[in-house]
Amino acid sequence: VGSFEMDRGKVLLSIARAVIAKELGVEYDIDIDDLVAKNQWLLQNGAVFVTLNTKSNHNLRGCIGSIIAHQKLIDDLIQ
Repeated sequence: VGSFEMDRGKVLLSIARAVIAKELGVEYDIDIDDLVAKNQWLLQNGAVFVTLNTKSNHNLRGCIGSIIAHQKLIDDLIQ
């Protein structure tokens, strides 16, 4: 995996963490609008599948997502 893909992964992970934190009422210092402005690829149609694992033993906590790119990547991730 090249650094280009790693950078995208970090952006996606940051957004996913921020959205989950917000839903749980936890402050998470990130400017999603700024990330989108700097990463225009988030506006292309894409599909995202998010998997949550426990921190201690990495057991599966849950997963959700889509396998068909039917909306903007950023919107799919936030949903």
